[in-house]
Amino acid sequence: EIYQEVTNDEHTLEYEVTQRGHTIYESEISIEFDGDNITIEIEYETDTLELSFDIERTTRHGQYVYHIEYDIDDGDRDEDGEIIVRVVYDEDDDVYYYRYEIETDDEQVVRFRKRIELGN
Repeated sequence: EIYQEVTNDEHTLEYEVTQRGHTIYESEISIEFDGDNITIEIEYETDTLELSFDIERTTRHGQYVYHIEYDIDDGDRDEDGEIIVRVVYDEDDDVYYYRYEIETDDEQVVRFRKRIELGN
């Protein structure tokens, strides 16, 4: 079964796969536009696994910032956390980096990865 709804600023797609009357999995994807901001919600569920991701792209000081909240439950363990991704510029090296701030129940870390410039 597939359900789709589209309005001026939001797109939603829901689908459910069944076999012999039993739901194999369900999923929903929603994308909402608000000016330069974009919000994406993803949910996926089976008998043994539940996933949800909320992704929000905003603009701060002319740069995109991605804020991601996630929850993964496989029946044995439940992990949730937040990830914030932004582009930072290192003036000394004249290089752009992605800065990842990752926070879970167990840890809080910051990672950097060099940004690949396309067309160079």
